[in-house]
Amino acid sequence: MGDTEEVEVKRAELKNKIFLRALKLEVEGDELLEIIEDIHPPPNLEGLDFKGPRLPKWCTTLTQLRKLEFYGPSHRRYDFSCSCLPPLGKLPFLEELLIWRVETLNHVGHEFLGMMNDQTSIAPLTIFPKLKSLEFWYC
Repeated sequence: MGDTEEVEVKRAELKNKIFLRALKLEVEGDELLEIIEDIHPPPNLEGLDFKGPRLPKWCTTLTQLRKLEFYGPSHRRYDFSCSCLPPLGKLPFLEELLIWRVETLNHVGHEFLGMMNDQTSIAPLTIFPKLKSLEFWYC
C-alpha cells in the first residue's frame, strides 16, 4: 500500500461520521490491516461487514453493533491470521453473527464469550444477550 492510500484512509475520519450505520471493509494485505486498526468507526455503528485475515481490535468497542459478518481472506498468505476470535460475546446488542471461511481459526473458546481464562467468579455472566443467529461456515 502506498503513502497516498494510507493518507486517504486516515483522512476519511470515520469516527466523526456519526450518521454512519453500516460499514463494509475489505482488507487485502498486511499493511492495510495495520492501517485499518487506526480508523476507528463511530461507536454507534450497527452493521459491519469485514473481509480480511482477522477482525480489527476496535470491533469489540462497537457497543451498538447489531450485525457482524466476518469473511476470511481468499488466500492464506498473511502474517496476521485469525487463530481465535475476539470477545464478541460482550457486544450487548449483537443479533446476527456470521463467520465465513476463516480457515486459520483453530478454536472458539472462552475468550470469544468475553470470559477470562482465570475467571473463577460464580456470578451470573450474560453473553450475547440479543443474539438470534450465529453461523460458522467453512472454518
